[in-house]
Amino acid sequence: MIQVQVRASPQDVGLITAAFGTASRQQPLVLKRAVAKTARWVHTRVIRQASSATGLRQRTIKSRFVRLTLNRGGEPAALIKVMDKPIRLSELHPRQTETGVIYKVGVAVQERVHAFRAMMPTGHLGVFLRRGRKRLPIDTQYEFAVGRLMAERMEEIEEAGRGRLSLEIGRQTDLLLKQLRLKKGG
Repeated sequence: MIQVQVRASPQDVGLITAAFGTASRQQPLVLKRAVAKTARWVHTRVIRQASSATGLRQRTIKSRFVRLTLNRGGEPAALIKVMDKPIRLSELHPRQTETGVIYKVGVAVQERVHAFRAMMPTGHLGVFLRRGRKRLPIDTQYEFAVGRLMAERMEEIEEAGRGRLSLEIGRQTDLLLKQLRLKKGG
């Protein structure tokens, strides 16, 4: 399992303090909003990248492989988890060849030698491999693609998340200052 954490640093708190003049009651609210928006942005980015890398639908990636957890109390923080669960090869758009089955994960084309595509009497369409030389038993084939592909891109995503957090803190500070001005003026 791969994790990305979104947390506010002391420099971020310094930016808010500079905007409000002193440490105020608004600081935790600004940090909480900024961390939550940044976490949702990173979550979406992880889902989009995983979808484009594997060819799976974003809905599938979101429901099975990526989880967003926002810290509801205390310190404003969020956690995005990418779970390394297996995917049935039949979901990766495999193609039958003379020697087996080929499928694409990321930019690499992979092959399972002696595997075959078939529809079972139950209606289950999959990629299978015989255990021995006999006709039966056969095993459904899986690939651990999402976790592996996202592990390669985590540094890039974390760096983008840090930049986005600074941007969101600025936006939330401006928004809160604007709301306070309207409240005082009206």
